[in-house]
Amino acid sequence: MDIQNALWKLHALGDCSVLDQGSREAAKLAAEVLNTVRNLIDMGSGEDLAAVSTEVRNLADQAALVEDKAMQIDTLAQDNARRAQLLTELLTHAEKQDSELNPAGVDFDEPALYGLAREWANPVDHATATAA
Repeated sequence: MDIQNALWKLHALGDCSVLDQGSREAAKLAAEVLNTVRNLIDMGSGEDLAAVSTEVRNLADQAALVEDKAMQIDTLAQDNARRAQLLTELLTHAEKQDSELNPAGVDFDEPALYGLAREWANPVDHATATAA
């Protein structure tokens, strides 16, 4: 894949509404880094050494930003997975207590909290659901 094609794909990812905001920002930062690399490659041998040095420094700064964003996205994904696990455990515990406290199985209206906990523990991917 050439640089121009990679840039096009990164820009498309940066504008993709299916991805979360952090992923879009990381894609945009990666596109900036790749664009800086392309600019360095395109610089002729007659370029001022200070200009090349500045571009390399900018590239290093942008790469650090991309790495920070990637770590933030990973941390958020881990946090969300843990929250979903805790909500599933909470829902299981609440349903177990309900069955113990209501052995006759009398049909009471389910508290709204249970529905919210189920939704958080098992999120529906609306983009996939509507596409199917």
